[in-house]
Amino acid sequence: MAFHISHLFIYPIKGLPGITLKASFVTTRGLEYDRRWMLVDEQNQFISQRAFPNLCLFKIEIVKEGFLVTYNAISALVPFEISDGKKIQVKIWDDEVVAFSAHESINDFFSQQLKIKCSLVFMPNESNRWIDKNFVTEDVPVSFADGYPVLLIGQESLNFLNSKLDETFEMDRFRPNIVFEGGLAHEEDLMINFSIADVHFKGVKPCGRCQVPGINQQTGIISKEPTRTLASYRNFNSKINFGQNIIVLKEGKICVNDKIILKN
Repeated sequence: MAFHISHLFIYPIKGLPGITLKASFVTTRGLEYDRRWMLVDEQNQFISQRAFPNLCLFKIEIVKEGFLVTYNAISALVPFEISDGKKIQVKIWDDEVVAFSAHESINDFFSQQLKIKCSLVFMPNESNRWIDKNFVTEDVPVSFADGYPVLLIGQESLNFLNSKLDETFEMDRFRPNIVFEGGLAHEEDLMINFSIADVHFKGVKPCGRCQVPGINQQTGIISKEPTRTLASYRNFNSKINFGQNIIVLKEGKICVNDKIILKN
């Protein structure tokens, strides 16, 4: 069975839209730049689309100096990384992580657009956050992603879901990093040891979905679909699974059209 990458996505700022790439360097934390930035409230608690669905309405693109973020025709430039900001302890789920706060002008931009006091923070390389030890034996670093470095989804999984729905839903509802073509629906569930180019991956656990797939990523409107239909056939132990969480065993570069090679 032949599998190949059809799309690559990064989400530099957690909760904001993704950026489509033709190629990406993959580190043990995930695709380069993926979720290294995150918004936090005044209690330094992370902000996501779960509470602020309008995060999806920001626009983000890569420019020479970093990421250009736009909302209602107002823009701010977010650098690729910072190393001299104010150090603060931020909270994401059950983890507390050291991060650098962005320049006040950037924080003001997000506060004004979201109409809450918030800050944008960056995870430096020396800041460690580890994935759940219930599913791996070694220390595996992760960015500000919900729990795992990379999310893999097969296009056939979405096609099968859409065949059960009255309207067509896009892959952006599920915020994957790697989308592949080939095989059957939910083929990714079975991908445990595999490589893409020179990069080695390991499937760790299926991705349990929250309410975010119910948010239209173009309008911010919330609906019961596609989660309601997905729950009718992908509910396992009260978790609605869609996609495979994977870790990176060997770093390297991957590209669209690269083949996925399964290992024994």
